[in-house]
Amino acid sequence: WIAPADHPCGWLSLDKNDNDPRQFLRYLVAAIKRVCPGIHLKTESLLAYDHLPPETEVASFILNDLGQLSESVTLVLDDFHCITRPFVNDLSAALLTHPTRSLRLVLLTRKDPSLPIATLRAIGQMTEIRMSDLLFTTTEVATFINWTLDVAVDVDTAALLEMKTEGWAVGLRLVGLY
Repeated sequence: WIAPADHPCGWLSLDKNDNDPRQFLRYLVAAIKRVCPGIHLKTESLLAYDHLPPETEVASFILNDLGQLSESVTLVLDDFHCITRPFVNDLSAALLTHPTRSLRLVLLTRKDPSLPIATLRAIGQMTEIRMSDLLFTTTEVATFINWTLDVAVDVDTAALLEMKTEGWAVGLRLVGLY
């Protein structure tokens, strides 16, 4: 879904080691620089200090740096459920609650993160795609099987496939392999 985007997009795959504030910031800076070559990030100077400033100050640096961009940037933080440390969560919350026009932050996670989700929802700063949004209905299963396998399936077969795969596209793709 990100490949056809008409603006720079960075993807950062996270794991439990990215709970270290310095490592997270290093990777975040690298992701920004990778999609915006030539950008001078004052945020990068923070990594030279023995101790990082508070999360809100780091967020201000990042947002000010991104404010110099003439086009928007999408940063995807994949596997955000691996993040458990307050610094990284609070930094992400600050980026989300005080956004610039140039930043679209996408969090991919298996569970709700420790972020002000209700506030973000209330102020219209968040779009959610939940598990239920990703599951295929019986009609969609039939369409998918017809489209990918060029096989017409009846409603009962589609309903059985939906039940067995729980509506997951990857399960349906595996069915198609047999």
